[in-house]
This record gives sequence, C-alpha cells and structure tokens, in this order.
Amino acid sequence: MLKLNLEKDKLLFLLILTDLVFILLHVIHVYTPLLPSSLYSLALDRGYGEFFQYTKELWILVIFFYLGIKHRKLIFVIYSVLFLYFLIDDSFEFHEQFGALLAEILNFKPLLGLRAVDFGELTVTAIFSTLLFIPIAITHIGSDKSTKLISRTIFIMVIFLTIFGVGMDMIEIIVENPTLNPILVIVEEGGEMLIMSFITWFVYGLLDRDYNQTY
Repeated sequence: MLKLNLEKDKLLFLLILTDLVFILLHVIHVYTPLLPSSLYSLALDRGYGEFFQYTKELWILVIFFYLGIKHRKLIFVIYSVLFLYFLIDDSFEFHEQFGALLAEILNFKPLLGLRAVDFGELTVTAIFSTLLFIPIAITHIGSDKSTKLISRTIFIMVIFLTIFGVGMDMIEIIVENPTLNPILVIVEEGGEMLIMSFITWFVYGLLDRDYNQTY
C-alpha cells in the first residue's frame, strides 16, 4: 500500500479552505452587489480563483519534473508535461482558441445542443489528451509496482478533473437555463479547484517518500 506523510493533511486543509473562500467570493459576486468586479468570478480566466488554480498546476508540474529527474522516472516527467499543458491551456485559453480555429477549418456544425466551436474544443482536447496519455500508458506498463500505484491514483484524479472541466462545461452549454447555469458554473469550477487541491496535496506528499522502500 502506498504511504504518504499524513502531516501533509495540513496542506490539504489549507488548500481546500482557500478553494472554499474563492467559491464563497464567487457566490457573493454572482448573487449580491457586494463584489461587482468580475475578478471574483470563478468563470473568469485570470481571475483571482483561476490564479490560485494556476499556482497549484505550477507546483504539481515542478514537483513531478523534480521527482522524475531525481529518481530517473520518465513517467513523472511526462506527468509534468501533462500539467504544463493544463497550465498553458487554463491561462492562455489554448483549447478555446484552437478549437474555434479548428471548427472553422473543418466546418463543424451545431449538434445536440452544442455549438460548432464546442466540437472544435473537444477535438483539440482529444488530440492533446491522446498525445500525452499514450506515453503515460507506455511508461506506466514498464514501471515498478509502487510507481504504477502513484500513476493510477493521479490518472483517476485527472479523470475526475476532466469530468468537471469538460463534462460539466458541455452540460452548462446544453442546458442554457439562466437559473441553473450559475449553479452549474459553481459545480464545474469549484469541483475543478477541489480536485486540483487533492492532486497538489498528493503529489507534494511524494517528496518525502522513500523510493527505495517496497510497497
């Protein structure tokens, strides 16, 4: 069984507490006139909450890269690249911009409540996910038992991250309900933040792990 230093629970508490504060600020911004600035909105790229998310992604990719180099584990370096992609995508709207371009080039049509640009964004996400997950799968197969457990745990959390980041976003677009959509935004953005906090806590705990120990 994989063992992490439970002292890192303090970090998880602080991360989640900060997430909840940003979620609360978003709710106050949406439902009251007290915080009129859009920077308090979780849906705003480069808003206050998003910058905290960028910070977590940066920490994760740096730790993975450090562990990959120090312990000569290629799979950790690839995970570092994955979170670098998340950081670039979130901070520069990568899949949105290229998705719109791709939708125009391939002449996508609206379908099932989704816009043409949505299919472009999904295509861009699918392409880069494939390019990153294929080497992850290959290096996962060749890894030792404990590294496979780490990889499997990260992969599961990334799946949940995708469910909130992509799945909930598509549901929000399909629903188009002025009452329900603000709630879906909170679920989507808040869910992403909380899962990224769990990933940050988990990856940070790997720094104190004894890689010579058998699990």
